[in-house]
Amino acid sequence: MAYTKQVWLDYDDTKSEIENKNNGAMVTADRMNHIENGLANSIDKTIFDEAENKIDHIELQISERTIIDSGGNEATGFFKKYGDGTMVVYGRKPIFLNISTPYGSLYRTDLPTTISYPNGVNFDLTNCTPVVYVNAKGALTERYGDSTANGFGVYAIKPISILSQSVTFEWEVNGRWKP
Repeated sequence: MAYTKQVWLDYDDTKSEIENKNNGAMVTADRMNHIENGLANSIDKTIFDEAENKIDHIELQISERTIIDSGGNEATGFFKKYGDGTMVVYGRKPIFLNISTPYGSLYRTDLPTTISYPNGVNFDLTNCTPVVYVNAKGALTERYGDSTANGFGVYAIKPISILSQSVTFEWEVNGRWKP
């Protein structure tokens, strides 16, 4: 509702108090309440409109980053699927490896270790290749081949040949679960 401006006049000493009041030359509760209500309506509408816009923006951000599904366990790894279609899969895989195949001036495992994602987790490879981060406690790492929809391979590398080395691969893969 639009504010209707009141007309204020100077107090006229030649007129009676009632005449001055009726002409708008006196402060009254009705006139002050008219101002108060006009301000309140104006401020409330402005604040409400701003808050509504912010809420819409925040709701969109929340829906995009809301976890739609999650699961997994220590043995297979964990996953989180987000409302915007992204997915994060992560885990740890401790394993004993022979790191004895010559690899330039280093040594690596004979075959890559396969890291499979938890059951039922597949990345959508339509428009995005999953980004893999791997760290190995006790060795260097080198990814083997491209990431697939459900796993990847990794070699363990050491500067010396070692039989039965304990290596723990810690991995995180970021990609999309829906196009």
